Amino acid sequence: MTPRASLALMLLSCALLAALYAQRPRGVAGPRAPDALAAAARVEGRGFPYEALAEALAVAQDGAPCGGGAPPCYAALRARPAPLDRFLALIAEVGPESAPHRFTRREERLAYYLNAHLAGLLAVLRDRCEGARDPRALMPWGGLYWRVSLRVDSKDVSLSDLAAEVSALSQGDPRVLAGLSKGARGGVPLRRAPWRPAALEGDLAAVEEALLSPPLAAREGDALRLGAPYKTYELRFTPSPLKYIEARRPALAAGVGRWAWAPEEEGLEGRCGGEAPNR
Repeated sequence: MTPRASLALMLLSCALLAALYAQRPRGVAGPRAPDALAAAARVEGRGFPYEALAEALAVAQDGAPCGGGAPPCYAALRARPAPLDRFLALIAEVGPESAPHRFTRREERLAYYLNAHLAGLLAVLRDRCEGARDPRALMPWGGLYWRVSLRVDSKDVSLSDLAAEVSALSQGDPRVLAGLSKGARGGVPLRRAPWRPAALEGDLAAVEEALLSPPLAAREGDALRLGAPYKTYELRFTPSPLKYIEARRPALAAGVGRWAWAPEEEGLEGRCGGEAPNR
């Protein structure tokens, strides 16, 4: 190999390594609570104070800064960041690993990670929405979910890491993963209230009702058109999505000759800086 070829190969290798480093998991610093809120964050008593997330979700329902329309409104979250930042401060250093005595039951751990994922998603989209129709354009190949780091339970994690924790606790229940909104139209909508350990089964029943209703499961003659959650988590709906529906809503599946995926809708749910279209 000539010296010139060796140099070219070395430069190519360096460029490739630099590209891989730039795309590393959790390599992009994500939302963090302001220092003042972080210093004031206290978790007292038993359980975990999900009320702070309830306040943030109420802010997200305010469509006025987005010109009305379906929530969530990320411009409202930017205009009033304190409630969501307060919850980010609470989950930053306290969780099932750092304070296991607060999360002794599966329902408590599952509610924690579901809420951490929900808050993290809202915060990431809030901070990256401004000036873009859809922040996914800024991070292709799903990078929004695995490249952006969040501080949760005393360590840096991504949305994908939080989803993996939820999956591990799901015990094969497809409703749990279907409830993990990715902020895109075509899936289960973002929640309006926090997940709570004591009400977890009722919350999952509401997810299942959405899965068994249009637009996520809709009849078109003898065909059944299924939405994004069925495609994303197809292997969780055992033995198949159609059999899952037959067992829970026989009338919906009766006489189905074929089934197909609904067209994918990757657009951002709600409004991004008042620019992105609603459902």
